[in-house]
Parts: sequence; C-alpha cells; structure tokens
Amino acid sequence: MDILFAGNTAAVSEGFYNAIEKEYRCIVLNESCTKDKLKKKNILFFKSENDEDTEHIFRSFNFETVVFFSRVLDGEKKIFDELEKLEYILYLCRKRNISSFIYITGNRPQEDRKKGEMSREVLLAACEQLCRKAAQVQGLRVQLLRVPYLYHTVIKTSHAGRWLDTVLSGKQLVLPGYESTQTDFLREDDLALLLCRMFDDPWEEPYLDSNISGRNKISFEELAKLYTELGREHGLQVEVKYSGKDECTPLYQTDEWARREYGWAPMADIRRDLEEASHSQLERNNKNKNRRAHSILSRRIFRIVVEQIVLFAVAEALNYLTRDNGMFNFIDFRFVYITIIACINGLGAGAMSALMAGVGYIFSNAAQMSWQVLFFNVQNWLPFACYLLIGCVLGYNRDKARDDIKSKADELKLLEEKYDFLQGLYTEVAKGKERFNNQIIGYKDSFGKMYSVVKRLNSTLPEMVFYEAVDVCEEILGNSHVAIYSIKADSTFARLYVCSRRCTGSAEKSLKITDYPELLECLKNNETFFNRKALKNYPAYATPIRREGVLVGMLLIMEADYTQMNMEFSNKLRIMSDLIQDSLVRAMEFYEMGEKMIEDTRILEADKFEELLDVKKRMRRKQYSDYVLLEIEVKDDRKLNEISRRISGLVRENDVLGIGKDGKLCLLLSQTSSADMKAVAGRLLNSGIEFEQVRE
Repeated sequence: MDILFAGNTAAVSEGFYNAIEKEYRCIVLNESCTKDKLKKKNILFFKSENDEDTEHIFRSFNFETVVFFSRVLDGEKKIFDELEKLEYILYLCRKRNISSFIYITGNRPQEDRKKGEMSREVLLAACEQLCRKAAQVQGLRVQLLRVPYLYHTVIKTSHAGRWLDTVLSGKQLVLPGYESTQTDFLREDDLALLLCRMFDDPWEEPYLDSNISGRNKISFEELAKLYTELGREHGLQVEVKYSGKDECTPLYQTDEWARREYGWAPMADIRRDLEEASHSQLERNNKNKNRRAHSILSRRIFRIVVEQIVLFAVAEALNYLTRDNGMFNFIDFRFVYITIIACINGLGAGAMSALMAGVGYIFSNAAQMSWQVLFFNVQNWLPFACYLLIGCVLGYNRDKARDDIKSKADELKLLEEKYDFLQGLYTEVAKGKERFNNQIIGYKDSFGKMYSVVKRLNSTLPEMVFYEAVDVCEEILGNSHVAIYSIKADSTFARLYVCSRRCTGSAEKSLKITDYPELLECLKNNETFFNRKALKNYPAYATPIRREGVLVGMLLIMEADYTQMNMEFSNKLRIMSDLIQDSLVRAMEFYEMGEKMIEDTRILEADKFEELLDVKKRMRRKQYSDYVLLEIEVKDDRKLNEISRRISGLVRENDVLGIGKDGKLCLLLSQTSSADMKAVAGRLLNSGIEFEQVRE
C-alpha cells in the first residue's frame, strides 16, 4: 500500500517514517531532499520544487491515503502558502480518486486563535473549512488530527530536541509562552502507530475532527526546571526566559476517540525521554574526547614527527658522547637514525631524516672549520650525499614493498569477492536445480502435480469428482473457500453440491443466480468472473462448468486474500475449472451409459446407491457436504413407479432415490441437515408418503 506524506514533512524526523510498518511504502515529498535520502527500504524521498513535480508523483503511484502536515507543527507564525499547498493536494486527490486524506495540524482551540494574529487565524480557519468542503463535495474521507508538540529527542527536528541542544550548548533557553502555560508532547513513533492503525482500518465517516493527546501534560515552569537539572548534570548553568507570547504554543487537549476506536494510547514519557537523551549526549561527549585524543595519537604525521625528533636527538647525543672514543670513530649514528626512519616510514620521511642529519653534521663541525671550507670543500659533500642516498633508496624500497603488498592484498580481496560471488552463484544454481526438480516431481504448479490432479479427478461417479474437486482446488490454489454449485438448464437457482469446510454454514445452499447479473453474464459468455469492483455479496471468483455448451454448474471462490487477486490466480482457477468440467462431463456420460435404474423409475439399484452413499459419507467426514437419509415405507413393491414419480416431483434434482443394502427404498437428501428437514418432511407427509430418518 502506497502512502503519500506531503506538506511540512520537515516537522518530523526520518525516524517517524521508519516507525511506519514495512507493509506500507512511504512516499515523502520534501523541498530539501538530499541524494542519500532519496531511497531507503520502504521509504522513498522525492524533492518537490513545483506543482509539476508533485503531479508527476501522483501519476507515478497509486496512493491509498495522503497525509498532510501543517506548518503550524513547527510553531511557525507565517503560514501564507499553507492554504495554496493544501488546496493543490486536495485537487490532486480528487483527480486521482484517492479515498482518504489525513490533515495533521496544531491543537489550538478556536477561541484562543482569535487572540493571535488575524492573518494566521483566518488562514487556519480557511484550511479547515477547505477540508470540510472536500469531504462534503468530493466524497473524500477527511480526518483532521490536532496534535501537540511532536518530539524526537535524539534528532534536532523537534522543539524538545532543539531546546535540549540549546541547554547542552550552554546557551540561553527561551520558551514560547508563560510560566503557567500548560502544553503537551507527543512522540513521533506513537503518532506513527496511530496512523498505521488508521491505514489498516480506515475511518468510514466522511469527516473527522479529533484532538490527539500525548498524555505529557507539563507547564513551561516544570519544563524549565527539568532542562535546568539536565544542564547541571553536564556542569552547565542554564538561564531560562519566557517569551510571554503563547498564541502558537500547543495546549493540553484530550479526546478519547483514538482510544475508543483504535485502542491506541501514547506510551512515551517526555521527562524520561529527555533524561535518556541527556545521558546519551553526555556519554557521546566523553567518547568524543577519548576518540579525539586517540585520533591525535594515532595520526601518522604526528607519529613520524615524534619519531624524527626523538631518534635525531638520540643519534646526535650518541655522536657527541663517542667523539673521543677511538672504537666509534668509524661509526656515524646518523646513518642508523636515517636507516630506521626510512625503513619504517618510507621515502618522504627518509629524505626528511637525511636533511635533519645534514643539519646535525653542519652544527657538529661548525666549531672545527669555517663555513667556507665546510661548503666549498668537495670532500665535505660526501656525508650529505650519503645521507640523502641512504634515506631515499631505503625509503623508496620500503614504499615499493608496501605498494606491492597493498596491490597483492587488493588483488587477493578482489579474488575473494569474485570467488565468494561465484560460490554464491553456484549455491543459488544448486538450490534452483533442486527446487525445480522438486517442482517437476511434485510441486503444485508442475506437470507431475497436474497429472496427479487429472488422475484423482478420473472417476466414473460424478459425486466422487465433486468430492475430489474440493480437495484438489484447496491444494493447488491454496484457498480454503471453494464451493461448487449445480445449475439445472431451465432453473434460475444454483444448488450447492459441495464446499470447503470453512464455507460450511456460510455458503448459501440455493443461490438465485439472476440476483448476480455481472456474475451470470460472465458465466454465459464462458468467462471467469473476477470481483474487481468488490461487489457486495459476490464471490471473489466464479468460473463456469459446461456440458455440450450448456451451463450445468459453477466453481466459486467465496473469499480470497489480496495476494490472490491477480491474473496468475485467475488463470490457475480457470485451468482447475476446465479439468473439473472435463472430468465431470466424462463421469456423467459414463454414469448415464451404465446407469442402473429400476425399470420405469428414477430409483438406483442397490450397488450403485451404496457406492453413492459411501462418497457422501466421505464428504460428510471432511465437512464438504451434509445429507439426510430417509427410509420410505413402501406397502406394495408393484407401486415403485408411482412412488418414484411422486417423490421426484417433491425433491430437488440433486436428491437421489435408491435401494438400500437391506432392500428398503431410501431417499438421500443432498446438502440437507437435520435442522433443514421440516420443509421436505412437510411436503412428503402432505403427499401421503411415510418415512423414517436413518440414524447413522
């Protein structure tokens, strides 16, 4: 089900849409939609900059309900474009035949509005009047929900969240009202839960005006104390001021409509939520401090600088301490310093260490020779060249080795991803192979299963075909509301022959098919009836059963869920109907060819009647059908012809006369219970036919 959220959608956070159940697809119109919010699970965000964008979205989706957020939810005083946007959305709802519209606005009562700005009060009244007119004229079901402050303490899209952020930032808090102003707060996920219940069970009245309370009645004085205490926990002194203007502030309003109609009650507590949000913010601040310290220490540049300074100082100290020791005259610790830095940190750090070693060399020899000799004597260039050569060569080799390792690691990762993909593909193919094998052998759509269906319906007894037909339809179609009716050529009534257990008692035993003109028209045209218009008292599906072009029955699906209201199910039903039709016609022909009736009567001989009675018993055990068995008292066997003729005129076409196993004449009343016996018994007794009901 597609739900459109329009208007001031910035009044709620993304968490509000996440709280909507996954079975609904939320399409959100937003004037400032970023790319990373364009699509998320069942939530689609669209940027609507003009009317053309909005109309394009209405054409692209089939919306069941439109939810419009008012600008007053943000406490805005200037709402000049509210009426224009609302009027355009209502126009598109009428154009696209949308049935339900929910307008979420503030809960200031009419008498309080008159104290506020005249333009704002006139615009709000006009918006509500526009909604009422839409309900009266357009036939649109309009629900006007008046809500208090909507809040979400974690994200700064609500007043409560912004006020908490102001307090924790050490700034002055300004509350829009007086100390005594009583207000209310409703958490977004509580409102989302109510909307989900309204989506599930839409309000049927044309217009609704209701106050939705968050059950968080609190004065601004109490709210200021709460924020002050939260600030103290963070070591902050909070200064609170009151604006002295509360014409835009929601008040505490109660209404039992939501609880009475939808069993809804808000669960959130603003005090507890603010405390939890404050504690969470305190924990985040501590973690951020630790993270910053760790980040500084873990930065590569900082580490390299520290290593350079420490190792350079150590090398210079060692050179200074060993300057008079003959054993160390041939060792320059600057080479060790350069080697360590270059091998650990690469070319850049190695070159830098070579330069620092050169500086150290200059300062260590400055006291022994003049700078002219130091710089212009070619022999003194050799240490600088060696320092730079060692630093660059070792650093380059280190970087090259690191790049090779990284390249191999990337190649290995790519190969792992490739083989993971191939492994997943192979696993999916193997599962698909097994699934298709199982489907071919025995799945409900397979040729093997269709062969099984044909085999089960292959009976020479029509009653057995009816019995198996219900089982087969339930199994193949996955529907437990199957009913099969028989129709006599010159009758306007259809008689229930057999039905699913769930339909027993609810399915009409006699249907006047002329009361269902659209269904009858489809059956006459040999088409499947599909109740797309949700016609009252009509079945979900109906398919004809014909014999030599004459309508002799129909297969009905009394109820179907929304997943079965599609062309695939309709095609399966038509296939099943044709299979049942072929089997039934073949059984009737065989039955008529080998029909064993007592001569000049409609009375079945004992063996055929017992076979028929056995099938009826099996139907009763599965609650597919019911019957009553009567023993007819016959004083003269020579008058069986007359008795058969008289009884046949008193009962239905699908009721059967036959000889029981004890040799007595029996009447089997199909789809008849003991409670339905009165009408039949009256007709038989009035005709002078005596009988006794057989107790089985």
